[in-house]
Amino acid sequence: MNYPYKLAILSFLFVCLANLTFAQKITKVSGLVKDAVTNESLPFVNVYFKGTQIGASTDLDGFYEIETRFPSDSLEVTYLGYTTAAKAIFKESKQEINFQLISTSLQIETVTLTEKKTKYSKKNNPAVELIKKVLDNRKANRLRGQDYYSFDKYEKIEMDANNITSQFQDRKIFNEFQFLFDYVDTSEINGKPFLPIFLRETLSTVHYRKDPTTEKEIKHGVKLTNLSETIDDETIDGILDVLYENVDIYEDKLLLLGNEFIGPVSNRAINFYRFYIQDTIYVNDLSLIKLAFIPRNKLDMGFTGHLYISNDDKYFIKKADLGIIGGINLNFVRDLKIIQEFEELDGSYVLNKDLITVDYSLTQNGIGAYGTRINNYKNYSFDPPEDMEVFSGIEKVTYSDDVYEKTEKYWIDNRFEPLSKTEAGVYKMMDTLNNNPAFNRYKYLGYVLLSGYLPYKGIEVGPLATFVSFNDVEGTRYKFGGETNLRFAKKIRLGGYGAYGTRDKNWKYSGNIMYSFNEDFRENPRHYLLLDYTKEVTFPGIQLDNIKTDNILLSIRRGVADRMLLDESYKMDYTREGEVFSYSIIAEKSAKSPLGTLDMPFRDSDGQQEFLSEINTFEAGINLRYAPNEKFVQGRSYRTTIPSRYPVINLQYRAGIKDAFGGAYDYHKLSLSLSKKFYLGILGQTKSELELGKTFGRVPYLLYYIPRANQTYSYQIRSFNMMNFMEFAADEYVNLNIQHFFLGALFNEIPLLRKLKLREIVTLKMLYGRLTDENNPNVDGNEDLVQFQNTLTNPQPLTYTLNGTPYLEGSFGISNIFKFLRVDLVKRFNYLDNPNVPILFGVKGLGLRFRFKVEF
Repeated sequence: MNYPYKLAILSFLFVCLANLTFAQKITKVSGLVKDAVTNESLPFVNVYFKGTQIGASTDLDGFYEIETRFPSDSLEVTYLGYTTAAKAIFKESKQEINFQLISTSLQIETVTLTEKKTKYSKKNNPAVELIKKVLDNRKANRLRGQDYYSFDKYEKIEMDANNITSQFQDRKIFNEFQFLFDYVDTSEINGKPFLPIFLRETLSTVHYRKDPTTEKEIKHGVKLTNLSETIDDETIDGILDVLYENVDIYEDKLLLLGNEFIGPVSNRAINFYRFYIQDTIYVNDLSLIKLAFIPRNKLDMGFTGHLYISNDDKYFIKKADLGIIGGINLNFVRDLKIIQEFEELDGSYVLNKDLITVDYSLTQNGIGAYGTRINNYKNYSFDPPEDMEVFSGIEKVTYSDDVYEKTEKYWIDNRFEPLSKTEAGVYKMMDTLNNNPAFNRYKYLGYVLLSGYLPYKGIEVGPLATFVSFNDVEGTRYKFGGETNLRFAKKIRLGGYGAYGTRDKNWKYSGNIMYSFNEDFRENPRHYLLLDYTKEVTFPGIQLDNIKTDNILLSIRRGVADRMLLDESYKMDYTREGEVFSYSIIAEKSAKSPLGTLDMPFRDSDGQQEFLSEINTFEAGINLRYAPNEKFVQGRSYRTTIPSRYPVINLQYRAGIKDAFGGAYDYHKLSLSLSKKFYLGILGQTKSELELGKTFGRVPYLLYYIPRANQTYSYQIRSFNMMNFMEFAADEYVNLNIQHFFLGALFNEIPLLRKLKLREIVTLKMLYGRLTDENNPNVDGNEDLVQFQNTLTNPQPLTYTLNGTPYLEGSFGISNIFKFLRVDLVKRFNYLDNPNVPILFGVKGLGLRFRFKVEF
């Protein structure tokens, strides 16, 4: 229900592949390759269509599977120590073809292959002993073993729509886009026709220091094709940095596509992989041992491929060739290839080739895209930089002021190599496409669907999903509003809306103006001044990330949700963000009045019951945020942090000032939150958030901490999904939220679930706190405080203190259903005697919740 960064990544791919469909029939071939004498399965056998480079390698069970629209007439199998075999195939059909290979008993320098096969064992295994030698020497061989190093880097990322056949080009939908096919080229790798659709170039300098370990990248220039106004340049840049993380083959864990892979040269590699010595070869008089590897469990997040290791006492890696197994639990990726080659320079081994290719596809058999990243390096140095200040600060990547605005002459003069004719054509093609009226119509429609706003010149009307909604207090709610965009003004944004409820018959409205101190108001890091006036209804305690509370999708709620506040507020917000530290200075005048069945009873000095009609406050405060190397995916109205290994810390302070601008209360609020993501290898990933807070001052309980509750049927990450609105109040609290994603580690052991690529999630949420005696309406002598409200029939409190016992709820979720749906079975463990606790299957505190979640 939100706008996560992975959805933005897929939106980026969708924009790249917009309106591309495919109808040509597929040839699918699968089967087993075995030894003709022993009948044992043969791993790492090369199976490919004869005369092409379209093929695959067998897994540990000797199984292979190939799907293509470009087969030849026969399938050929080659394997070291066996005779080559070939069989005819039927095009455009599904078939099973098995091979029985005949051994030739080949002697090589380090191992003898004969007809006799043995069960894999780590003990007395020369391949395992070899990888141990590599591990023992990796500190000396890897570049990070140097005290200092620096180099210049030229990175090129290209996206290509693949399988662009003549039948595809003749489709009616492309009548107005035939000029695109003038740019179709043929892949040198597999012979498939492709259409380049996106290109990003980056020029940067990298500096490294071992003690203390610090790596800095300074991006001097970034140039990319203009895909669409839907996603800005900075967001595309951030998405590509996530898709194409830098790979250090010597690292224990490699982060790719938001997932953590165990590397073949890691401390856990011997137990995670099976290793096989296959050959000894010579490259420029250098003897290399070809070492094959494959995960013990082919569904784990690991690689299959080869390492080429020097056959001497250095055991350095000359070349690494990594791929993935077809059955791996990874969405929207048909294949992935990493190739790295190293050369010796002044006694160190540095990269001279670094390539990553990903075959993306939104559907298994639909048209896809190749994403290829090529890094080129030069000017290696192992001396300390002249200016050691280059290592100051926490941010890993810094940008030149004009990083996105370099001239064409700059790129001609500074590229490490000129663009090919195909690459240069991408810029020209996209410029032509963006000036095409038909394409702009499709682009407009895509913008509306992805952003939820309807643009008209300098104004955008929306969000459309909030124009009609309903709740128990307002009845049917009609709303109309919008904001100005960058066409209206780059540094100023105006926004506002009006809303009306048919049941409460109240108008709600809002107006705001934001001035950006950056070049435009969407630029990150942000620096702006916001002035806002809003008169709106709210459920106390409800806070949603990246979605409006009046979104039509959230209108259906469980239980009773008829207690609301009508809040009229004037707010000033000055925010300045940095690469590491950010701060906001806030001032807000607010008047909150009860709406629906909510009331605020208290007793006056004579003991008579009265009802407070309005809570008037004036607050001033500051927000501090520590988020090193934070990157965002910028949506139309929201942005989402791209998860990283770094913690995020937020500190908030608010002071209520009595008699200032009508404020009726003196108080202080302080809260601190810490969030961190942990990568646990084959066990998955854990996201955790800890928040604690304290309110000082004697005020109505509605000004204390009202926990985030959720009465919709969507699963909300940061809310208590089995808690009711306003169910608890506290002036001291600790909130812990833990989510663990197994990423298929358990389901992969169950054949049916393994095939469905389902993933399991376990969550635990805890709230511990109290309402101190001086602020607790239930304590004798506090009758002058606003009292907790009771139910109308059979009087029973609707708001409670936590009584020293933490509130607990947990869930077991299944995600990746149809690649986008998550379903959680949620259980509330205590406070079950409170009113309106959900019931499912006769079990109190049990419920099903749903969430749209797109992930790789």
